[in-house]
Order: sequence, then structure tokens, then C-alpha cells
Amino acid sequence: MNLQSQINRPQRPRILIFVSQFGPDAQSSGPAKSIAQLAEAMAGYADLHIVARADVRGRAPDAPIDQWHRHGGAQLFYASRSMQGLGAARRLITKVRPESLYLNSMLNLRSSIVPLAAAQTMRIGRPEIIMAPRGELSKAALKEKSWKKRPFLAMARLAGLHRNLVFQAGGESDEADIRYHYPRSPIRTALDIGELPRRVAAVRERADDRLHVLFLSRITPIKNLHLALEAVRHCSAPLHFTICGPEIDKNYALRCRQLTQQLPDNVSCSFNSEVPQHEVAGVMADHDLLFLPTGGDNFCHVVHESLSVGTPVLISDRTNWTARLDGVNSWALSLNDGSAPFTALIDRLATEAPMERVRRVAALMRDNPALKAREDAIQQTRRMLAPASLFDQPASAASPLSYR
Repeated sequence: MNLQSQINRPQRPRILIFVSQFGPDAQSSGPAKSIAQLAEAMAGYADLHIVARADVRGRAPDAPIDQWHRHGGAQLFYASRSMQGLGAARRLITKVRPESLYLNSMLNLRSSIVPLAAAQTMRIGRPEIIMAPRGELSKAALKEKSWKKRPFLAMARLAGLHRNLVFQAGGESDEADIRYHYPRSPIRTALDIGELPRRVAAVRERADDRLHVLFLSRITPIKNLHLALEAVRHCSAPLHFTICGPEIDKNYALRCRQLTQQLPDNVSCSFNSEVPQHEVAGVMADHDLLFLPTGGDNFCHVVHESLSVGTPVLISDRTNWTARLDGVNSWALSLNDGSAPFTALIDRLATEAPMERVRRVAALMRDNPALKAREDAIQQTRRMLAPASLFDQPASAASPLSYR
């Protein structure tokens, strides 16, 4: 490359990201998946620096703590408890000197509130701050632990903590929620980036032609497992309902376990624990339908993962997937009428011929909404974080940086 081309070549922006969990053991976490895919999309378009907590699940056993090290196309820093305070966050920001500070949450104390406060108090070298609430401002999300969330938002507004921010919206509903709370703040839209679609062989031989329905998510009220159980309880066709997920809300999980005892004889049910991430694709491919009538999700990685392996989804209209589902091979139904519409659709699917289910899988893999969503999200993310001039240049590998 000659001197003139080096001068004309746009500089990659330096972006500092704070996230709670990151690494090989955190990939079942939605925020961790979002950042992993973001890092892949921005490789060659930005110099990424990721700060994650060392005291939560995610770090590989041999990964160093409290020092920068190379991780794929990014620099990664696992912060110990002593490096998660206000002063430490300010030192990290000063050391990296980023053009943009990206916060992958709004309500996480150590991975969002602390670094945000540190950046807001900087008089010199303050970066542009981009915050991704990721659905935390939805009505359904704010109902959970509202005694803590709403007072914090009120105090943060009075203190000006969220002044001069750029918000990332993950879709129309997320943008509407942000606009409601922060009507004057700039918003950039970029969907979460999911994994590449792939077909995975089913892991179990079927002994019958029953419809196999899967609920795979955290067991919390916002995910509406109780409504899903109500829906399958009124089904008349034979089916098997598998429930998988960590029991985040123990009282709610107990309530749902009790509801499974009310299921009719034609509906069998298994209530399982969290599925390891490397097994998720196989579990999904072994089912005929992912059923998640969530009360609100910004992106819902589990929907993307299900579509990626060709398993149809039946979800509520409270995610950003509604407009991407055709109503023929996957569905998003309104929660306004309760569980009845879900029951009717599941009963119809349960009485279909097995070959119709095979056809639906083939149709999804041939024209996969997950692939289109991924391609759109990558372009949106690059435009959100990188100068437009970079899109006229080939992506180049990010260069290692010195932190002396």
C-alpha cells in the first residue's frame, strides 16, 4: 500500500464494550451471544475492546484476569471485583481512548451503570456513549422487580445519568419503549445478530407421530410458561410438551410444575433443566415446534436458533420477529385473546400428516427468515458503530494494540 492510499484509507473506530458475561461458558446468555456476534460482524471494521466480569460464568479457565489479551478479532479484559468500581472503569476508558463506549445493558450495575457514570464524569476524552437497553424498558420487563427498576430510572433521570446518550433499538417495539422514556434522545436501530442457519440431525428416533413441542427459555413470569401450559392443557390432539430452562424465579417455576399435573392424558410433559449451549441446536431439531408466548423480548435468540435449524416457531407478537414470520411455516399470535388462539393452532399442527411437518422444515431451510434477519442485522450494526466510508473498503483484520 503506497503512502497516498494509507492517507486516504479511513481509520477504524476504536470501540470499548462493557458486558457482564462473555466467553465460551456464557454463550447461553442472550447479551453474551449478542456481543459475540457483534464482535464477529465488526472484525476488520473496528478495533474492539471488550470488558467482562471475571467473577461470573463465561471466562475460560486459562484466560488471564485484569490484563488485556487477544480474543479472536478483539482485545478482551476480564475484570476482577477490584476492577469493577468507578475509578477502575474510568482508568480503563482513559487507557483505551475509545471513540465509542458501548454498554450492552441499561440496568446492570457493574457492566452498565458504573462505566456510564465514569464516562459521564470525564471532562477530557469523553467518548460517544451508545447504550443498548435490549428490551429492559418494555412494560413487561419493568414489571419484574419494579420496586427497584422504576426508582432507579427516576433518580437517574434527575441526576442526568442518561443525558447525551445514543440509544440502540433492537426493533420497532424497542424503539417505541425508548422513545416513551427518552423522547429527545437519538436512537439508532440495529437488530441483534444471530448465528448462521444450519441443519442439525435429530438426536432421537421417534416412536410415534405425536407433535413434539418445545419451550426453551428462562423460567420467569415474563416468558409466560403458565400461558403455554394453559394452551396445551386445552389441546385435544396427542402431543408431547418439553420444558427446558433455568429456574430463575423459583416460586414461579413451582407454580408451573404444579400446572403440569393438570394436563390431560393426551398431553405428556417433561420438565427439564437448562440445556448446555452445545446441545441446544440438536434439542431444537428434535422437536416439531418451538412454543414461546413471551410477554416481551427485544430479540429472543432462542427464536433465531430454532429457525436456524429449521424448527418452526409459535411465539407471541411481543418480539421483533412478528413481521418476519409468514404465518404459514411459523407464527406470531397476539396475547390479547389469551391462550385460545395458541391452542387452536397447536391442535391443527398436531393433526397434520408427518410429511407436512417435513415439508415445513424444508421450506424454512430453503427460505430462512433467520438468515435474512442476520444479514440485515450485520449491516445495521456496522452502520451504527462504524463510519460509512468504511463500507467502501475491504474489511481488514484488527491489529493488536499495545497497552503499556
